Amino acid sequence: MNLAELAGVAAVLVPIVVLLSFAGCGFDGVAAGEPDAPPKPPDLPTPPPTGPPVGPPVTTPVNYHDLVLKGPTEVIAYWKLGDTVVGGAAADSGPDPKNPGIYRAGVALANGVLRLGPDATDQATAFDGTTGFVNVPYDTVMNPVSNTNFSVEAWIKPETLAPARSVVVGSYRVSAAGTIDRGFVVEYLGGPTPTVRARTAPDGLAEITLPFGGSGWNHVVLTYDGAAKRLQLYADGLSPATAVDTAASYTANRQTSPTEIATPLRIGAGHKEPFEPATPAALFFLGAIDQVALYRGILTQAIVQQHFTAATTP
Repeated sequence: MNLAELAGVAAVLVPIVVLLSFAGCGFDGVAAGEPDAPPKPPDLPTPPPTGPPVGPPVTTPVNYHDLVLKGPTEVIAYWKLGDTVVGGAAADSGPDPKNPGIYRAGVALANGVLRLGPDATDQATAFDGTTGFVNVPYDTVMNPVSNTNFSVEAWIKPETLAPARSVVVGSYRVSAAGTIDRGFVVEYLGGPTPTVRARTAPDGLAEITLPFGGSGWNHVVLTYDGAAKRLQLYADGLSPATAVDTAASYTANRQTSPTEIATPLRIGAGHKEPFEPATPAALFFLGAIDQVALYRGILTQAIVQQHFTAATTP
């Protein structure tokens, strides 16, 4: 075979060899009979971002009622005063035993103080200054033992034309001479310089001028330390030295015999002076009262300020 014939044979054999070499492989170039390569794992989801959340922080509103009922100071009774109906019950939201009051005469619903804070539906009681009050029947539980610790808390919104003297809340007895000989009382003194006064029988006295002339809602707290004989009064979280009596006695408004007249606790009114056996209501408050609470123990200044802030901060 000459060179020309050999070149022709080579031209035919080369493509055949190439084809045979590919025939021994799979579609992906892996030799036939060899195991397939492991599949590619699926893409993993992108992990969530770490670090502080984007946007303003979310805050949980403070529940004022929980501060009262679940705080460190034991609650005796708690009248929210948002259920105003003449002749109806003023519910006691405190622990058992309950001590509900009765709404008398000139009362009506009003917007409550907690509307300044997180509770847009809070209701209070408006008193007409002539006949309206809440009467809570006598019970020893609402009259802490003489010379023991207790506190009284209330929110008040007096009207501009409020009388010169009226009662916010009190459980006390008036003597024949017209003085308080048992119990405690928180009074509002109207006029050019609105003032709140706290008294414990027979001689405890503390006064405080209301900030901002008494306009709007005012937080009023009486505390009594039996061991120290210290009567202290707060207004809107403040308690200047003039609102402290360091030699105050406290004689509880308790019956000493079954035949003795027992005077009720009243909200929005006090008792006629001097004493009358029927204990007719007098010294009527003109304005709104809300969130009245009675405690067996002392509300500290920190707690007083916490309650004030919680009620007035949105």
